[in-house]
Amino acid sequence: MHMHNSKIVLFDMDGTLTPPRKSIEKNIIEVLSKLSKHTKIGVVTGSGYDYVVEQCSDLWSSSIIDPSNIILFPCNGTQVYTWSGSTWKEIFRANMKEELGELTYKKLVRAILDLQSRIANTDFELPLTGTFLQYRDSLLNWCMIGRNFSDQDRDKFITMDKDSRIRKDLLQKLRRRLGREKIRSITMALGGQCSIDIYPNGWDKTYALKHLGGYKDIWFMGDRCQQGGNDYTLYEMLRPFGTSYEVEGPEDTIQVIEKLIIPSIIGDKNGT
Repeated sequence: MHMHNSKIVLFDMDGTLTPPRKSIEKNIIEVLSKLSKHTKIGVVTGSGYDYVVEQCSDLWSSSIIDPSNIILFPCNGTQVYTWSGSTWKEIFRANMKEELGELTYKKLVRAILDLQSRIANTDFELPLTGTFLQYRDSLLNWCMIGRNFSDQDRDKFITMDKDSRIRKDLLQKLRRRLGREKIRSITMALGGQCSIDIYPNGWDKTYALKHLGGYKDIWFMGDRCQQGGNDYTLYEMLRPFGTSYEVEGPEDTIQVIEKLIIPSIIGDKNGT
C-alpha cells in the first residue's frame, strides 16, 4: 500500500469525524485538508462501505483534499478501499461466515434473534423499525431497534440505554448463551449509540493495522475508547506510543488535530 511519508492518522467515524449517523461537516473537512498535506488519513469504522460514503463523501468531493491521501477501512478494517482516480476500489475483504464456519454462524444468528424476540415482547417502550441484523461480510451488526430508525427513535433509545443499560445487558446474555453452546471464537462490542458489533476474535479495529505494516507512525482517534467500546482495542494498542486519543465529538477531534497531531508531525519533520 502506497505510503505518504510513512505516517497515517486513523479516525473512527461516528462520534469522531461525524455526528452519529450524520454527514461530515465543513469545519472538520478544512482541518483534515491541512492534515492531509503531511500524512495519510484513514477512516476505521464498524460501519459498512455504504455508510462511509453516505456520511463522508463530502470529504473527498470537496476538492480541497486529494482522495488518494485517504484510505477507507469499513467493518473494522476487514474491508479496505483506496481511490482509483475516479472512484473507490475495494482491495481487500474478509468473510465472517468462512472464518466461523456455517454451523457456528447459524447458532450465533439464532441466539441473537431469540434475544431480539424476547426484548421486543417484554419492553413495549422500545422503538422498533426494521433491519435488526445487518450482515457486513466481516461483521454482524445487531441493532435492537432496527437500523431504519428515525432521529426520534434513536434519541429515545439512547435515553433508555443510558438508564437501563439495555445493550450491556443483552451483550452479557448473548455471551452466556454462546458460552453454553461452547462458542468462544466471537467478540462483541458496543457499536455506535444503538447497536452491538459482533465479529470473529481479533477482527476488532486492530485488524486495520494488518494493512499498515510499512507505516512508521500511526495515530488513532475514537470516541468509544473505554473497555467494551468498539474503539477500545485499537486505542489501547497505540496508547503506549502516545499516539491514541479519546475524543468526545468532532469539535474535540479538531482540537486534537490542530494542537497535538499537526505540531507533532511538523516538529518531527524539522528534527529529521
